[in-house]
Amino acid sequence: MDILFLGCGYTAQRVAKSFLGMGARVTATTRNPQRLAGLGAEIIDAGDLPKHVRPGMLVLHSIPPDGPAGLLDPLRNKARRVVYLSSTAVYGAARVVNETTPVDASTERARARLEAEQAIAKGPWSSLILRPAAIYGPGRGVQESIQRGEHSLSDRFVSRIHVDDLAAHVEAALLSSINGAYPVADEEPCTSREIAEFCARLLNVPLAGTGGERAGRRVDGSAIRKALGITLAYPSYRVGIPAALL
Repeated sequence: MDILFLGCGYTAQRVAKSFLGMGARVTATTRNPQRLAGLGAEIIDAGDLPKHVRPGMLVLHSIPPDGPAGLLDPLRNKARRVVYLSSTAVYGAARVVNETTPVDASTERARARLEAEQAIAKGPWSSLILRPAAIYGPGRGVQESIQRGEHSLSDRFVSRIHVDDLAAHVEAALLSSINGAYPVADEEPCTSREIAEFCARLLNVPLAGTGGERAGRRVDGSAIRKALGITLAYPSYRVGIPAALL
């Protein structure tokens, strides 16, 4: 396998390690080469991308819309499949989301993501767009922010996905032939207050935080889990957060 990572951050690094363990050839762009030292991938600058795209490559695109322009051009007539990590921001004000929920381009953030999605969906390759809920795991999530007193204590519902489970979705997506766009989330949405209380008890820290956050939503990611044959390692924050602290 020959796999290209456009961006190799928190989630993509885990996917890259998995494929390297399978003996795949892995090429990755990054703004910070030192961060990927020792990964075992071929690290390149995004500006040199045309020199490194080979026919039949599988591509994970996880660079936000405000990243370098023109990244898709070198892929044309060479990439076999592109998986794009988008965001549930494309659903706008929707409070309950599943695979049938229409997108909402009424905000600048959503429009930027949707434009990126559309560019990939219209390409000459097979593609799948994953729209993850809030991503958490070691070093990232409520278990970290609550210790800084920065977490919201609102009663709005929020969905999330453990980074290892999202990486499993990405890996399966790259190797599949499924097309379209799907939300990704675990099985237990909860209010910001509920998860803050859980983390405060777990860590034995004061329950503190701010009142503001983005619009909350409950996300049902069961459709893509079933399509890709995914069984979540962390179906709930109740198991995912303790594991992230180990």
